[in-house]
Amino acid sequence: MKSKKNGFIGAALASLVIATMFGAPAAHATPTTITIWTDLNRASAFQAWARTYNRNHPLVVVNVVGKDGAKDKLATVADGDAPDLIVGAHDWIGPLKAQGMILPVTLANASQFAERDKAAFNLKGATYGVPMTVENVALFTNMNLVRKVPKTFAEFEADSKAFLKKHTKAKFALAVAPGDAYHMYPFFSGLGGYIFGGTSGNWNVHDLGIANRTFLKNAPLIDKWYAEKLINANVTGDTALAAFTSNNAPFMITGPWNLDKIRLKNINYEISSVPTIIKGIKPVPFYGVQGVMMTKWAGPGKHNIKLKVNGVLADLTTKPTQLLIANQTIRTPANLQARAKFKDVDSAAFLAAGQGAITMPQILEMGAVWTPVANAWGQVKAKKHAVDRFKAAKSTVSKAIK
Repeated sequence: MKSKKNGFIGAALASLVIATMFGAPAAHATPTTITIWTDLNRASAFQAWARTYNRNHPLVVVNVVGKDGAKDKLATVADGDAPDLIVGAHDWIGPLKAQGMILPVTLANASQFAERDKAAFNLKGATYGVPMTVENVALFTNMNLVRKVPKTFAEFEADSKAFLKKHTKAKFALAVAPGDAYHMYPFFSGLGGYIFGGTSGNWNVHDLGIANRTFLKNAPLIDKWYAEKLINANVTGDTALAAFTSNNAPFMITGPWNLDKIRLKNINYEISSVPTIIKGIKPVPFYGVQGVMMTKWAGPGKHNIKLKVNGVLADLTTKPTQLLIANQTIRTPANLQARAKFKDVDSAAFLAAGQGAITMPQILEMGAVWTPVANAWGQVKAKKHAVDRFKAAKSTVSKAIK
């Protein structure tokens, strides 16, 4: 006959087995580490978010690593040190997909995002990133040097000429690097230029607008701008910022990444769109979306933590998270509910200046565009006219794509 004591021992052992199977020791489980790479400028913002996420998810440790040049470093990183998520621009997805570096994701809270922001991370019907913030360049006007923001290009030119006449040692009026095709895009589009035909996620690489008929008709204006010293081929991004913030240039083309530096200089500035250059053609900048992409290391055969990484991505789509990142990086959030609560006057001005902007092509072929078009803008020492330089650029890009 079994004693009651033995019965109690058996029941206790059974309870211990059941508790072990169904989670009593879970408090002692090793948390899963999820590594995110981001550039140094955004690292502190994502680290602030990660601290909150880690407190709310004790079985996950999100490790945010600030790493400039992250996209290129994916090619050589060891598996053990590789990121599961990477923060970057939407146009990274073309080359990263071609290299097999990123995996498709599902966008949580998709209804809370604008169609063009979702389309930015779409490639051949699949989504490769969670939109976080949006950005574009705009025209900065130094109100200490100019009476009012120019409403027309004629006013812009007149103000530039007046500044140069008064400041005889100044070498340019518009602080921008002409050899930077991204920053010059509002002027390129304002003259009738475009890169590819089609729309975001459905670009036609055989429809090259780099030297289309309308643009070539208007391109001689570029030679005129150089002659009038509105722009200067020797200007770099750093010298442009230095000139504007030291009251040595009345205008500048830049984006939100320089806001903190400009604000520290106490410049009295206004942000607006580039005025219409050619009647009937609206100058628009490139439109960029910064987001978070899942790398191949999150998947099977590598770190194998895709399920938990999806949980992190879902949190990154939410209004509180997007608002936190936006406030710390001074960038307009992609989540529309967060955008409605985001109160930054300069960011609102950037967004207004980006109305009608062209989403930067996220396809692999875009890599063949940057250098030839930049050279067409900047290589004026070759004594060739802008028309000839842009014709040569189109030929170079066409050959590279073929």
